[in-house]
Amino acid sequence: MASKGKTATAASMVKNIAKVPEKGNVGNLPAEMAADLEECFNHYLEEGEFTIPDYLFRNILQNFGFHKMGPRDIEEELKKSDPEILMKNCMDFPFVRHVVTYHWNKGIH
Repeated sequence: MASKGKTATAASMVKNIAKVPEKGNVGNLPAEMAADLEECFNHYLEEGEFTIPDYLFRNILQNFGFHKMGPRDIEEELKKSDPEILMKNCMDFPFVRHVVTYHWNKGIH
């Protein structure tokens, strides 16, 4: 007997994780800012997970220099790190750190 409620398909459960591009190092964050970023990321992590959903990633960005940018500007900035970013549904810490570090070192803070 089929259930009338929604059922999750295998495809809907697959994580499409954004990864750091192989372009090399984008620089470093100040130590205190790097620690704050890691603390913020870990705050959103659920037990046993190593990624956060994209909407929480965007919340983090607002706290780390993206608050002055509009949604389209943020999307364009993110596409520099991953051209397929809009198709990703979760991010790991190295990717989050990469995006924030790139933005910080560009001088838009």
